[in-house]
Amino acid sequence: MANCAAYNCEDLGTFDSTLEQCTTYRKGGVSQVILIGCGQTLADPTDEAEVQALIDGGNAWILENVKVGLEAPTQETQDPVTACGSPIVINNVYTGTLFAAQVNTNNTEFVNKLIGGYVVGGMIMKVCDTAGLTDIQVFVDAEISFSGGLVIPNTNSEYIRYEVNFTFKSNDLAVQTANPIFG
Repeated sequence: MANCAAYNCEDLGTFDSTLEQCTTYRKGGVSQVILIGCGQTLADPTDEAEVQALIDGGNAWILENVKVGLEAPTQETQDPVTACGSPIVINNVYTGTLFAAQVNTNNTEFVNKLIGGYVVGGMIMKVCDTAGLTDIQVFVDAEISFSGGLVIPNTNSEYIRYEVNFTFKSNDLAVQTANPIFG
C-alpha cells in the first residue's frame, strides 16, 4: 500500500451494499424543489412546519411540476502537501438544470430575478417516487447561483420553457427521508 500523507480526520464508516428492496433501483428525476434564502436557519429540512414557516415568511420558495437534474460533480483540487503526494480534492462543484414549462408573466419575473444575480443559501430537491422505496429528498446546504432563462423553440413541436442552470460547491449533500410538505 502507498505510504501517503493522510489528513483523514473522520472514519469512513461502512458502505451498505444491499438494495432497500432486493432488486429495486431508485429512479432519478426531481419534480419539486424548495429554494431557501441566504442567511436563513433551517435546523431540520425534513420538518414540515419549519420549512412551511420559511415559505410563509417569504424566505423560501417552492417550485412544483418542474424537471430538475443534477450532473456528476467536477472537482476543485489543491496541490499536494508533499512532493510525492497526489492533488487533494477540496470541493465538489455541482451543476444542474431546472426546466419549467409554466411560462407566464409572474414566472418570467421570478426567473428573471433568479438569473439576474440572485443567490440562494440552499435547496431541497424531492426525488421522484420509486414504488416500494421510501420517498427521499436531497438537501443542499450551500450558496447556489443561477443562469439561463426563457427558451423559445423555433418550431411548434417543442414547449416554450425556462431553462435555469444552477451551480454550487459541496462535499456534503444530504440524502434524507422526504419532507411531508411535498405531499
